[in-house]
Amino acid sequence: MANSLVAGKIILVTGAARSLGAQIAATCRDEGATAIATDITEVSEKRVVPHDVTSPADWSRVVADVLAAHGRIDGLVNNAAIMYSARPFLEETPEEFARLVQVNLMGVWLGMQEVGRAMSQSGGGSIVNIASTAGMVAHPGLASYGTSKWAVRGLSKYGASELGPSGIRVNSVHPGGMMGTTMFPGTDNQAVYETVREGLPLRRVTDAADAANAVVWLLSDLSRQVTGRELVIDAGATLGA
Repeated sequence: MANSLVAGKIILVTGAARSLGAQIAATCRDEGATAIATDITEVSEKRVVPHDVTSPADWSRVVADVLAAHGRIDGLVNNAAIMYSARPFLEETPEEFARLVQVNLMGVWLGMQEVGRAMSQSGGGSIVNIASTAGMVAHPGLASYGTSKWAVRGLSKYGASELGPSGIRVNSVHPGGMMGTTMFPGTDNQAVYETVREGLPLRRVTDAADAANAVVWLLSDLSRQVTGRELVIDAGATLGA
């Protein structure tokens, strides 16, 4: 049930044509915000702003357009990311590693800078960077992806420290594998689902709505004293880490 947690806020969500990003944008709207969804992938039946997060020019264009239309940006969700199939570390290629860092880290860095400048002129705001439990523990076969998410975790802390005096909060959200998203191999495999569920302390597999609700809380004024923190959404999967 909606509670108007971000009513009236202008929120920019990257990688929002599908999967978790689309759920975050929808939840922001349900909670009263104007959510601008961007993505490099075109979706004909939805209004998604074309946006390559690795391009400084694209960031300048997107932010300028939002400011022209709404006058400010209250929230940024750096969600856009890529992920390759799990493989041993020694089989990963330099090209894959470089591409992951370009999208998953540089894209976040560019967004924090461009939107941070806008927020600093309008009294502050909240930046939420989507990381992963792979940025909290070492998951087998995900060395490059996990490294990019560890870096997002660190970048969020530096952003919180540097941007805090301008009234800008920066936090990272670390979901585990989520049903109904591209981040849960075997989403349609009931046997995989049951195996995962039985291994979780809460006995419930995380879904995209769980992560989106956490993001909206961090965007809202209810979390106004929270910055530089990691919020893990994984039903307790990494409790022993």
